[in-house]
Order: sequence, then structure tokens, then C-alpha cells
Amino acid sequence: MFFKYLKTLVLCILLSITIACFAENSQKTSPFSASLELSTKYMWRGIEYGTAPTVFPMMSYNTHGFNAFAMGGYAIDGSHQEVDLGVSYT
Repeated sequence: MFFKYLKTLVLCILLSITIACFAENSQKTSPFSASLELSTKYMWRGIEYGTAPTVFPMMSYNTHGFNAFAMGGYAIDGSHQEVDLGVSYT
């Protein structure tokens, strides 16, 4: 019984290593990026805007030195919402 699980474990480890090796060779960098931040409350320049938890989503697209992004801030209780759009070039 132990050998049955041992063979399965060894097979899973070998399969994982093989997949990881092939995945490493085929990875490409995506021009898209996204993030999500959670804060206990919204503060701007030291001023507190409510006490509700706030989420800050961000999405961007980066290609040939151009960066287009959209980000926002949304209070969980609906007391504050903000959307910022931008474009930059480096």
C-alpha cells in the first residue's frame, strides 16, 4: 500500500518538474498588468475620507514606451468612488 502512494508521489513530482521546465522556456512577458490593493480606510494627503475599507484596482497596458492605465478607489460602503485614467510615454 505504501509503495502505491510512493509511486504516485514520485510520478507527480516528476510531472511537476517537467511541466515547470517547459513552462519556463515558453513564458513571454505580457504588456498587460493588473493589481488590487485593499486598505482599511481611504486617506488622501493626510485627510481621512470615511472609515470603510477601500479597494484600489489598477490595470495598465505597456508597449514601446507608452503606458495607458486606469485606476480607482472604491469604498466598500459606497461613500467614496474615484476613477483615474492616464497615458504616459518614457
